[in-house]
Amino acid sequence: MRSIAFISILCAMLAVPCMGGVINFDDGTADTPVGSFYSASLGVTFVNGLFVQNYGAPGSSGTLAVASETGHDPYGPFPYTFGYPERVQVLFDSPQFAVSLVALDVGVAGARIDAYDQTVGGTQVGYDEAFGVGQGVGHYVTLSVSGSEIRRLEIYQPSYNGSDGISADNLKFTVPEPSTCGLIGVGLLLVSLAVRRLKRA
Repeated sequence: MRSIAFISILCAMLAVPCMGGVINFDDGTADTPVGSFYSASLGVTFVNGLFVQNYGAPGSSGTLAVASETGHDPYGPFPYTFGYPERVQVLFDSPQFAVSLVALDVGVAGARIDAYDQTVGGTQVGYDEAFGVGQGVGHYVTLSVSGSEIRRLEIYQPSYNGSDGISADNLKFTVPEPSTCGLIGVGLLLVSLAVRRLKRA
């Protein structure tokens, strides 16, 4: 009975994600495109993403976040507003198991993420969205999606109204690494077998 339980735990371990990354955007430069800034180090490329000041908004870490490059109007009254046409896309070089981010200053226009299994087109893996009140100043939410093949994430305001902006911070992503987890699992199995043999001797 214990052997079956151990094997079940081992199988679960094989599916556990073992690697991942976090992007807090604080190593960029405000008002410059994110683009391929994280492609070499983390395998993540941004389309239409812009490093922006987060002005110490609750839920942020450091001084910078990401918002839409085409939706950003530094001279307008609401510089961080962007709907679906101005969405920020996050492309992953390898499939992700789970992705999350913190949406800052979420008001009535909301914040939404859509996850897809391809960097272009593909099938939607899942989505998450949240809404606040008014312009949402100080209101932040964590949005997350999990699935076996996340290759693209899209960030936008689902009820875009032109007067209620958001930015995103602390993008986290997890890569399933069955080979690494498998080695750990096999190691634990061998240790367990050795202990059983010692007990019998």
